[in-house]
Amino acid sequence: MKRTTIYLEEFKINKLQDYSFKNKVSVSEIIRKAIDNFLEQKEQTTDRIEYKDIIGIAEGPEENNVSEKVEEFLKEKFSK
Repeated sequence: MKRTTIYLEEFKINKLQDYSFKNKVSVSEIIRKAIDNFLEQKEQTTDRIEYKDIIGIAEGPEENNVSEKVEEFLKEKFSK
């Protein structure tokens, strides 16, 4: 591990110290776990394909062209 320094508002430091004392875990460990959770969550969301990323990538029939009628399509599909 490598040492680093962060700046926090005093009330956040106090909350971390209270949690640390009550749960018998170091402030450093709390911060490391919070960072691990944050990074894991970010990886999961970046791996997911959003519907807006795929609209218009293929050609379909003219009467139901999703890329041109995206607002109508979304309202119809998600308002049920």
